[in-house]
Amino acid sequence: MTKTFSDIQAARIDAMKNDKTRSPALALMLNEVRQIAKNDGNREVVDGDVITAATRIIKKAKESLSFMKEDDAMAPALQLEIDIASEFLPAQMNEDAIKAEILSVIGDQEVSKKLRGPVMKHLNQNFRGQFDSGVVNTMLTDMGI
Repeated sequence: MTKTFSDIQAARIDAMKNDKTRSPALALMLNEVRQIAKNDGNREVVDGDVITAATRIIKKAKESLSFMKEDDAMAPALQLEIDIASEFLPAQMNEDAIKAEILSVIGDQEVSKKLRGPVMKHLNQNFRGQFDSGVVNTMLTDMGI
């Protein structure tokens, strides 16, 4: 089940009362979701923004962690951001499910790089936030697409 903006708000209120260590990461999630809506024409927040925000936060935190030393004091806070943002993503597809979807798009067509766009479009339209684009790109390259 996809979590909504109101789920983040409720989690933040609960964290402020019961688990203050989670509160800053949840505040970051709320701000990122609001910023996405604001940057898209100052519109109201929609539930799809939660997936986009969680994905962005995870990507930024992982990049920051990759540049840090293991004993850096900020590492636990960044890991907590990743963990909390992951809670708001739908369940991730495994490689077998991704491959099945790729093959369903390809069908009987001859394998070529021109199929990469239609495959990614299909996955993004139907499984947004449920797959890692890096894994899909590696799979497509291995398949010759």
